Amino acid sequence: MDSVFEQTISIVKQAGEIIADRISDTYTIIPKGHSDFVTPVDYEVQEFIVTRLERLIPGSLFLAEEDCHDQYEPSLPLWILDPIDGTTNFLHEYPCVTISLALAQHGRVLFGIVYNPITKELFHAQQGKGSYLNNERIVVSPNKTLKQCIIGFGLPYDRRKSAFIFKKAQQVFLQCQDLKRKGPASLDIVYVSCGRLDGYFELDLQPWDFAAGILILEEAGGRISDWTGLSLPINRRTNVIASNRHIHELLINAIDIQHINKVAGLSAHRIRASYRQS
Repeated sequence: MDSVFEQTISIVKQAGEIIADRISDTYTIIPKGHSDFVTPVDYEVQEFIVTRLERLIPGSLFLAEEDCHDQYEPSLPLWILDPIDGTTNFLHEYPCVTISLALAQHGRVLFGIVYNPITKELFHAQQGKGSYLNNERIVVSPNKTLKQCIIGFGLPYDRRKSAFIFKKAQQVFLQCQDLKRKGPASLDIVYVSCGRLDGYFELDLQPWDFAAGILILEEAGGRISDWTGLSLPINRRTNVIASNRHIHELLINAIDIQHINKVAGLSAHRIRASYRQS
């Protein structure tokens, strides 16, 4: 697995050169939804990575953002890829852009890589071997109260949910030191992993947004879950909270899951049961 991991890092770095070289170009923008875009570079980077990973582990499956979704089979190796997390940032030459890639099997992430090709920051982790930023070991922050903490958050593509998430953000902001928003979920999660952020939350994330970050954060000593505190699925969309572990329950309480339960018309018990059954 070490050899596969090292070769995968090399592939990701090469793909990052495509992004870095073309961030200032002009593109045909393909809308996927309101303020949700894809460019030819997204497809080019995805094709570059996928073709090489197919040769690296023949017969492996893919769950990738740009129309590359194999049937999920837990026993088979599964690559989970976002070729450009932060396409809107990329279009505006805003340097918060990543390639996010994880390899999973039997429902567990074996290794995760999040690479910002603009800043050349490479976050990575293998199961049981710790987390690293450019080969330097990273750990989460030691902060234990929200008033000591900087919290990241994200906004949903579905703008009908914007009032809800802004209300949640206000509730957290009133209790923490500051709030930050950069765009790519993968970047926020690894920023928690290295202590630049103490926590992070967002609605409606896809596996390619968080799969790599799961392992990087856990190996750095942090915790990541859905908004009820349950483990994240690696094959479907969910809401995400990431933290340095110390403030995880405080952040869940600040977001106020009981309010969510009332809106949904469900008790916490029924929500947890529905997650287990899905």
